[in-house]
Amino acid sequence: MAVFTPSNFTSLPFELKLRILCKLNPSELVIAGLVCKSLKHLTEDSSLWKKRCLRRWKKIAHSEKIKFGKNWKQIVKKRHETTKKVRANKGKKIKDAFKHTTYKLLEFVTPETCDLTVENKFVFIKINQGSGQLYRLEKDSCQLVFNNCKDENSLLIHCYDEHIMQLTPQGHLYRWNMAEERPFQPIACLKNFEEAYFDQNFLLLVWPHRKQFVIVNAENGSIFCESISFPSAIQSLIYRNHQALIQCMDGSFYFFNSHAEDNSQKASFTMLEGGIPFLLSKHLVRFDKKRVIVLGEDGLLRSCKVWDADTGKTVFAGELKPICIDKIRRTVRKVITALEYNGEQLAVGFNSGDIILYNPDNGASIVEAICSCSAIRQIYLEKERFVGIPEVYGLLGFRNTSEAYKTHGCVYPNRPEGFPDYNFNLAGTFYSERKFAVCSSDGWLDIWDFAKKTSPKIII
Repeated sequence: MAVFTPSNFTSLPFELKLRILCKLNPSELVIAGLVCKSLKHLTEDSSLWKKRCLRRWKKIAHSEKIKFGKNWKQIVKKRHETTKKVRANKGKKIKDAFKHTTYKLLEFVTPETCDLTVENKFVFIKINQGSGQLYRLEKDSCQLVFNNCKDENSLLIHCYDEHIMQLTPQGHLYRWNMAEERPFQPIACLKNFEEAYFDQNFLLLVWPHRKQFVIVNAENGSIFCESISFPSAIQSLIYRNHQALIQCMDGSFYFFNSHAEDNSQKASFTMLEGGIPFLLSKHLVRFDKKRVIVLGEDGLLRSCKVWDADTGKTVFAGELKPICIDKIRRTVRKVITALEYNGEQLAVGFNSGDIILYNPDNGASIVEAICSCSAIRQIYLEKERFVGIPEVYGLLGFRNTSEAYKTHGCVYPNRPEGFPDYNFNLAGTFYSERKFAVCSSDGWLDIWDFAKKTSPKIII
């Protein structure tokens, strides 16, 4: 309850005071007198209240006294003040929960979208498939140390574990530490490939006949494993975290797991059951050792298919189920723009700025959040919390993945005093257990370093 008392309230006529105060609910009358000094003398004036309100006040006072004892007034007042303080602090950042640093990236090439990697004292910005920029971060400034945006002899570039990897159209493979200069000599010369994909310290090469691929160790150029020969040519391939989803020209799907983290296991291929009734969009595909998930772009239909990664059997196929606010906002949720998966829950982002969490085994909705007014570009989903990054961003809110705890917090970009804008166009993002970074299209980079651990019930 919020109590507001104008300065001239006490000078009002008797009957008018009575009418105003009688608008309060009976349960709020006692608290009004306890927390507001201007009303305290009125609560003690029996001539004012004995006709219409005193009986109700005494009834409340009697019930509270039975509940809390002789000190019931102090307890009720303390509870009110605590509730007021919690409401005031809700949504605010926790002091010293993180260190926030802002950099202006000089000579930044403005892309529509880019991949951002923050490693120790460096930040790597992948502008497109073959070009990128590397900045060395200092206390309050940064320095551009590598830039190949004008290099036409670069097919792919990649950053992982403080190393940069580059592949040329001729098949020359380079790898060097961020703190060093690019070497003149390649570590390997790879030939006879049509497509190439980097993932961590590995490079996947599709052969020209498109029915087979090979995975190369990017640290030394040696062959790590070779795929089976597919009955139909490869139409599209998505390679992430030592795993791949392969769609063939005949409409069949295969799931590949290289088991690179466990040398005792051989690479496995699983044919997935059935096809999909919608076009495959690479940004709406997620998989791990347990599930393979694909989603259609239509935000009204929300067609989804989930396979068991081990057996290839269909776990769920159909439309994701609506949630309560869908009755109001479903018509504006026309396009699905982002997808994330944490092994247990599926987070879906829409063009309307909304995010809904689903159970991937049955399509049931769990939690929803209105995060922005612009389309969600990226979602980071952990076990306890998630954050959605819209195309036009300002305040970035962290939310709980469970309805059990409604608490959430936020971070926001820092700009020089007098900066003309408060909403920024997104270029790229980065997220890890310790760091969260957002880069705007005009070359401003914000990095939040979460140095201290917080309770899972309290979102930073």
